[in-house]
Amino acid sequence: MRKSLEQTRRELSQALYQHDAACRVICRLMKEKEEIGKMLALSHEKVEEYKSQLASQVDQKPGFVREEKPDEGIYKELVVRMEKLCDSLQHQRKELKPPADYPKQLTGYQEKAKYAGHDSTKPGILDFDIHPLQENYILSGGRDSKVVLLDHAKGSVVKKFEPFDSKKQRAITVARFVPGMTELYGLLGASDGSAGLWNLEESRETYAIKCHTAGITDLSFQPLNEYVAISSKDKSWSFHNLLQGVKLAQFHEDQEIKSIQFQPDGLMLLTGLKDGTIKLYDVRSHQQIAIVDSFKGELSQITFSNKGLNFAVAWSTSDIARVFNLRKLGKEVYELKHDSNVQSVCFDKYGQTLVTGAGQGLNVYQASKQWTEGPIYTNNKAHENGIVSAARFSGSGRMLVSAGSEDRFLKVFEL
Repeated sequence: MRKSLEQTRRELSQALYQHDAACRVICRLMKEKEEIGKMLALSHEKVEEYKSQLASQVDQKPGFVREEKPDEGIYKELVVRMEKLCDSLQHQRKELKPPADYPKQLTGYQEKAKYAGHDSTKPGILDFDIHPLQENYILSGGRDSKVVLLDHAKGSVVKKFEPFDSKKQRAITVARFVPGMTELYGLLGASDGSAGLWNLEESRETYAIKCHTAGITDLSFQPLNEYVAISSKDKSWSFHNLLQGVKLAQFHEDQEIKSIQFQPDGLMLLTGLKDGTIKLYDVRSHQQIAIVDSFKGELSQITFSNKGLNFAVAWSTSDIARVFNLRKLGKEVYELKHDSNVQSVCFDKYGQTLVTGAGQGLNVYQASKQWTEGPIYTNNKAHENGIVSAARFSGSGRMLVSAGSEDRFLKVFEL
């Protein structure tokens, strides 16, 4: 009876989600019918002008959703939405400044908490994320096949569950919060290629992603928020609408994709390949814009600065992290030398500071045109029993969080 009840709950949940989607489509169709009626009443000379105005109004509405079809690609209307948002973001960036209470320098962090939320039998946290708005929430995924949702403000675990088939014991390789959602949703990926959108507080999957055949390596949200790019060891990356639960496209490379990142304006995308090659694409057409292939070694992570031009790259086989500028591709802006191989790189929210994870330690660098100074903060023993797998700043900059790939600890450092 328990299995039957669980099956009934899943079917009811799916039915409710489909009903909600159907209602949105019906409302859209009714509105379109009304607008078409108005257009037919207009003189022929005014029709094109009216259509242009209507499209502009619809595209600017954040809740606008058109029914999308599987594998239809990045279609014209979506491109228009992306371009409009890009123009807006470029304008906002010129005026983007940290608030008055933002730390002048992200240095002097002290360890405040150490969470052992994952199982000791299979230690290792492979990915984590800090909620962009409610930064007390931290989401992590580990080798133990578990996902852990922490509330740092309360110092406790809110939820711990195994999102995929427990019999296969798949490691959780990607765990990220979904931006722009009022509830706590996470996008999770596993070592066998399984991925899905989950309501974290209810431990409920709302969209199962089944297009990859090997481990999920990374993901990046397009600035519209409902769209995401997911990369895999199967040498491909896929593009999805999470709200509608639709895979729009899937693109292939000639080797494993280790990292993927949208440029902050959303019209360009970087892929980092296993041999260290970096490729830059135009998202609208998937045309390759540039390639950087002069640095060999297994690439581990790419991160973009929110200022839109700089991005940093780490190679797990190299003790040097490199910073590049989109205007000077092929020539690094600066090399950041470490004592150990670099696994992780991440900019703060305002692109002023970069944190790297190398060996057991953390290093924080102040971003500048020349990057000539050394780290402004160093912790050589952030994870005594393992290698730093990931490190991130909170949105406020007052918190720095790191995870170890060989231990089960998530550490929180605060100013």
